[in-house]
Amino acid sequence: VGEAPTLLRLGQLEWFPGHAQRADRLRAESESRWLDAGNRRMAAHAVGTQAGVAIDRGAYARARRLLERSLDVLTDAGDRWSFPHLLETFGGLAAAQGEPILALRLMECAAGLREQGHELLQPVWRGKYDVWLAPARSALGEEASQAAEADGQLLTFEAAARLALEASPDTGGIASGVSPEPLSPRQGAVSV
Repeated sequence: VGEAPTLLRLGQLEWFPGHAQRADRLRAESESRWLDAGNRRMAAHAVGTQAGVAIDRGAYARARRLLERSLDVLTDAGDRWSFPHLLETFGGLAAAQGEPILALRLMECAAGLREQGHELLQPVWRGKYDVWLAPARSALGEEASQAAEADGQLLTFEAAARLALEASPDTGGIASGVSPEPLSPRQGAVSV
């Protein structure tokens, strides 16, 4: 495994201050190292976190593909500790694609899963999620936002994942007008 965990964390450190391109490269390298070590679960985790960078870059179709791949592997592995982060990232994608109710439902379901597992959300992630959700909250207003969050509290992970997967995928590519980046053959090896 060697440097794989460090590369993943460095990717997060680069992403948060806005160095998305470097963050994406570090996370891809982390994924590669995890695959070399035969650890598909951690490679899938690296793929899932790459989706956050894709969201911030406006690469919604790529983010969705990455999240779907990660969800498949982590669900097969029974890796429940990663489920809240996946739902939060799906929520960020929903917010970015103009689906504020879905975004808030997924985020609140993830918060409930964190609470059940006695897992705290790190402040740096809270800040990222707040940025992602600000447009959703603004679009809905306080009352509708609270209603969507209340609905999210009632969802199981399975129901929330089903909602995320059933959401209409972005068909327009990228908000900035740039074509999505293709996945490398190595990145494709994570998919089931």
